Amino acid sequence: EPLLAAGDDLHLLSVIRICLYLAEIALAISITYYVLTNTHDPSPFVKFGCVRSVDTFHNWMIMAEAMCIFTIIGSVIATGISIAICRVSRRGTPTDTAPRRLLVPLCKCNMVPVLLMKLSVL
Repeated sequence: EPLLAAGDDLHLLSVIRICLYLAEIALAISITYYVLTNTHDPSPFVKFGCVRSVDTFHNWMIMAEAMCIFTIIGSVIATGISIAICRVSRRGTPTDTAPRRLLVPLCKCNMVPVLLMKLSVL
């Protein structure tokens, strides 16, 4: 029986990542809801120099909405990949690698496209 935290097992790491992604999704949803439902008067932001003009404020609001939505989409995709890694990493043993053959492509997909997608949101 595999241990919860074996040296070659990605199960525990995937579970931690899934929890972090779910927390990120919840936070992004709450921020998106706040940004979409509250209408702010841009004049104090312009008056105190936070933004240069009212148009800049409206552009900032559109960008904030887009960033929140892209963060939610990216986190949902990353959560799905982490769930797949979690399930595949529980199969087989370190010496019996046939059941784990999907682990390498999943980890590569997790590293390159998902990392690029997360970096593009930053």
